[in-house]
Amino acid sequence: MAGGAFFAWMDARDAVYYIYAQHLDPSGALAPGWLADGAAVGAVGAAQFDPVLAPDGTGALLVAWTDSRNGGGNSDIYAQRLAAD
Repeated sequence: MAGGAFFAWMDARDAVYYIYAQHLDPSGALAPGWLADGAAVGAVGAAQFDPVLAPDGTGALLVAWTDSRNGGGNSDIYAQRLAAD
């Protein structure tokens, strides 16, 4: 992932834990196209936990997490690709 750093975290700003992501450029400034407080990654009204990041080899990011949207006491694994911009 040339060109800075990506971050992902669990955030309960909406009273439910959702995964948010952020991209900083090589100088540490907010990368173009990214919001100052991060971008919601698949926020859908059910708790999301344990984000894991991986480069996709093209400068973009894969984010995977566990998600309880299907209920039943079990969590499923979801993933989303985020472009650098």
